[in-house]
Amino acid sequence: MKAYSFNDKLFKKYLVSKENKTSQEDILKILKKHGIDLSLSTIKKWFIKDEKEKLIPKLPAIKILCDELDIPFDEVIQQNIFETNPNSLKIPIFEMPAGCGSYGVYDESFAVSKEVQIPKQFVEQLYPDVKYLRIFRCFGDSMEPEYKSGDYVLVDMVFDRTFVKIDGIYVFRLGDGVYIKRLSFLPNEIKAKSINPNYEDFSISGDELANFEILGKLCGKFSFTQGLLLNNQGIG
Repeated sequence: MKAYSFNDKLFKKYLVSKENKTSQEDILKILKKHGIDLSLSTIKKWFIKDEKEKLIPKLPAIKILCDELDIPFDEVIQQNIFETNPNSLKIPIFEMPAGCGSYGVYDESFAVSKEVQIPKQFVEQLYPDVKYLRIFRCFGDSMEPEYKSGDYVLVDMVFDRTFVKIDGIYVFRLGDGVYIKRLSFLPNEIKAKSINPNYEDFSISGDELANFEILGKLCGKFSFTQGLLLNNQGIG
């Protein structure tokens, strides 16, 4: 099974929209401009109904087309990370996304959309207490290139624990929004910084701190291009 799936019907719908009206010949020209040389017959096989003959486009080609034509990459490409394995841990994925420049709406019920399987040997070496691990989906580009829109991030949740606030990348609530930022903890304020230099830093201080809550700290991600990556930067 491929690590991702391509929604050819949705992609085609975007191509023929009034804003784009992009032909398969136009696709060839765009890709050729970026150094990807494909044949028209290859492009046609992206959209045919015969599953035996259908071709799944490579991620770099789709990313280029999405960027050029303003098509949401994370809508037409989905990661296939929801497989069943008896030697894996089931980690819940929250329905609410975490905003990276965009706005994720806080859900106090922490509703779960599905579960993902992660190999035990990878996770338990770094996080013996796996009951605190949860997954959010990134929404927006403020944390690129490290965290792309559509990536799933593994988060060591705070829940009922107390912890030492160390600078790092966190999921937090500010008002009714949920965000991912690099946080620096200062005596009277918290600095929130994006990785993408196109976004300005901001401070959380004064009355805002009453509506601020750390939900968890990032400790891994599922990337389209790199797969599962873990680190030891969790809460515990």
